[in-house]
Amino acid sequence: MTRLRVRFGFTLIELLVVIAIIAVLIGLLVPAVQKVRDAAARISCANNLSQLGKAAHNYQSANNSLPPGMLGSIRGNPPQYNTPTDYSYGQQIGCLTLLLPFVEQDPVYKQMLNGQPADWASPNALYGTPWWNIGSAVAASQARIKTYLCPSDNPDVRPYPFVVIYPGSDGNCWFVYWPNAPVGRSNYLGVSGYFGQGYWWYYCGIFSNRNPVSMSQLTSQDGSSNTLMFGEALGDSSSGPSTGFCLSWMTGCEPVAWGLPDPSTWYSFGSRHTGVVQFCMGDGAVKGARKGTTGGVGWNNLIYASGWNDGSLVQFDSFMN
Repeated sequence: MTRLRVRFGFTLIELLVVIAIIAVLIGLLVPAVQKVRDAAARISCANNLSQLGKAAHNYQSANNSLPPGMLGSIRGNPPQYNTPTDYSYGQQIGCLTLLLPFVEQDPVYKQMLNGQPADWASPNALYGTPWWNIGSAVAASQARIKTYLCPSDNPDVRPYPFVVIYPGSDGNCWFVYWPNAPVGRSNYLGVSGYFGQGYWWYYCGIFSNRNPVSMSQLTSQDGSSNTLMFGEALGDSSSGPSTGFCLSWMTGCEPVAWGLPDPSTWYSFGSRHTGVVQFCMGDGAVKGARKGTTGGVGWNNLIYASGWNDGSLVQFDSFMN
């Protein structure tokens, strides 16, 4: 009788072939999985921006105007907007702070106001105490608010959060940061126009220092669908070595004067999405603007879209996807 010999296992060559096939499959699948993750993060981020738009509209319904970009310091009669180096006056809170009750964060907002005058968070309260000198406000500022965070970024790992950033009347962009303060982070800012109420003030954005704009003003001027409201920002470079800076939701607003450089800078709008920075328009729609828009027709139209009452016609296809 003939004995049948059954062989178990693989030869070395067969094993190497299988490993090579698996490696090729992994090489094909990983980029696809990454693209799916990026797309999901971008959709989630767009939803956050949409929520900010809805919150701003609800603020309008409750207060007859959109929130100001921030409650910074002023002086003079008539008031002249002071350079942000004078932090002695003004609450120094930004529009995202004022929107807390409208993004289901009313307990945080009430904690911040604990013990303060009833109008402390009102644009009419010109000389409120800066929030960092108020214990309850400092405690409230440490809240982590998911709606204010883009899933593509992790600002908690960067140690230097900006707590004030807005363009001053002298044409400079200023900021303050607390190296050791565990304040809540943010990936979004209000759009203050080309340079807020500084240079090229006629391209002032919806959100600037103590200058609340109403929806009726917006719709009767440039139109809500033609005006940028909120945008993504990192407070850091979007690629390469980190500066260590990030944004806090106590922060106010930011100008678009430098366009959308790629990689972004601490003083420009930017994101970690591939090729795009997302913005919420005045009507609540979310649109993507192309990274690398720093000059030419695209940059000009980005500036036009950032102002709410300049009367310029915007060619959105010159800088948006």
